[in-house]
Amino acid sequence: MLKVTFNIPYGVSIAGNSPQGLCLPLPGGGKPKLGETWIVDIADRISTRSLYVKLVRRWKGLLPDYEAIQKGQPDFRRGLLVFRDGVSFPLSETSYARLWEDYLVLLANTNAVIIYQGTAVRWRKKGKPPEELPLHRFATKYKHQPLLGAKEDVDYFLDSLGCLIAQAIQESQLKKRGAPPEIGRVAEARGFSAAPF
Repeated sequence: MLKVTFNIPYGVSIAGNSPQGLCLPLPGGGKPKLGETWIVDIADRISTRSLYVKLVRRWKGLLPDYEAIQKGQPDFRRGLLVFRDGVSFPLSETSYARLWEDYLVLLANTNAVIIYQGTAVRWRKKGKPPEELPLHRFATKYKHQPLLGAKEDVDYFLDSLGCLIAQAIQESQLKKRGAPPEIGRVAEARGFSAAPF
């Protein structure tokens, strides 16, 4: 999707410039007014430098508008999601909200690990998002660090530590043989062991 300001009178229509070329509203669709900015989707290319676009919605400068046209860069040092033109939004209001909360918890206790349903979240580095690992991969790295999270999630992890380590070892062996991990899971589901081929 693109952000286009329609400010060029073009016959009976109004066009706008974009990095993709001259954008004309799709015939039969909505008609922007002169000077309006819209989020558009490319519908059809007319020539190498002009194209028809479908009007999606008016540009309001809100977070969903920016996320529709570009990917923001999370800055965990400042707690902001930064976009190319310098506009930023607090991470707590974006899709990074959970990672930001985890970052703040782990910043206070860098040795701790947060256990969620099937996932372990651990400290990586100041300014970087926390690292998320499946429980079976984290089980091989577990060295009695403090565990945070819901009591039932932590208890599940501790009770099934041996099984999780075995699952990680099996995945590693399958990877060494060149078989993708899914093959082992499919074989288990069908009742076969993941023995050598």
